[in-house]
Amino acid sequence: MIRKATAKDAAEIARIQVSSWQAAYSGIVPQSHLDSMSIKERAKRWAQNIKKPGDKILVADIAESLEGFIFFGPSCDEDADGEHEIGAVYIQPQAWRQGIGKELVKRAEEIMFCRFAADITLWVFEENHSSRKFYTSVGYSPDGATKEMTIGGALLNATRYRKVVNETGKPG
Repeated sequence: MIRKATAKDAAEIARIQVSSWQAAYSGIVPQSHLDSMSIKERAKRWAQNIKKPGDKILVADIAESLEGFIFFGPSCDEDADGEHEIGAVYIQPQAWRQGIGKELVKRAEEIMFCRFAADITLWVFEENHSSRKFYTSVGYSPDGATKEMTIGGALLNATRYRKVVNETGKPG
């Protein structure tokens, strides 16, 4: 079941994020950074994010166990004009490729389209081929924007992906 996150979900969201980062970004993000990720510290941040108006967090609650989450809201990009963005989609590594990510993205898009999102964007590390393939499979494509990010002392390149909303207000 896809549902809105509650304050009591913060620790599980943090656990999912840390385990996903450690599995997905090994070889991309410095291992020292991955090893130093604190579930406790991230849980505090997620608890704050859950309380914020505007940004939304949905969780995939399967048999009373959280298996994934998505974080989305208005775009933070300087060139955004009515756009929304997906800030994070993370699934427990043992639940990858079971359709949970697709369901989370689909539900988040429905919410964003109801808010009259012009387009939906997201950023992906260029070296994260698996995530790039996933986002392409759900209708996103690179829009030409790139940026550099420093994580754990390493300079990483990210590519922006976009799903265009057509004149009917649905993804095109």
